[in-house]
Amino acid sequence: MTLSMMSKTQLHRRNLQVVLAYIFNHQPVARTQIATDLNVTKSTISTLYKALKERGLVTESGIGDPTEIGGRKPVLVSLNTRYGYTMNIDLGYPGMLIMQNDLAGGVVTIKPVNTTYLPIESILKRIDQQVDYAVKTNWTTNGLQGISLAIHGRVANRQVMDSPFLDMHDIDIATYLEDRYQVPVTIANEASLAAVY
Repeated sequence: MTLSMMSKTQLHRRNLQVVLAYIFNHQPVARTQIATDLNVTKSTISTLYKALKERGLVTESGIGDPTEIGGRKPVLVSLNTRYGYTMNIDLGYPGMLIMQNDLAGGVVTIKPVNTTYLPIESILKRIDQQVDYAVKTNWTTNGLQGISLAIHGRVANRQVMDSPFLDMHDIDIATYLEDRYQVPVTIANEASLAAVY
């Protein structure tokens, strides 16, 4: 879809995502720096920042250094670590690693779980135990925001095609987790997810 075909709402949503991704990758950062690096006006960034702040996704996190020519010190912004969290699961061998991250990418908890020789049904029960515990002990405003699954094997169309460590027994693990927790689920080959990270 070209920009000319986007509605104002779609364009606004896309711009919010771009700014949010920029803040994630450069936090803490001044709004003027965001405007400069994304090549947009300061007023556009102010509007987008205001929308993100009203939703509780970003927060002011300090004061930066003034520019070389002086002026006011910029207010730095970061993602709000108390907004929500994600659960990130590496299904490998000899077990899985389950990590809970705050919205800014910080590690909240990380737990290795031995799954050697367990069938996928038992592995799912162990995933449920860990995610259920995180949901029960939620410390954020908006709770669980998403789940990612890193699979050691081939993944296509959100399905595990084959894995040297897992027999999926035709279970659609992504749909199972989406239905159970009502959050988006990303599933990909572990090398692909590492590259995205």
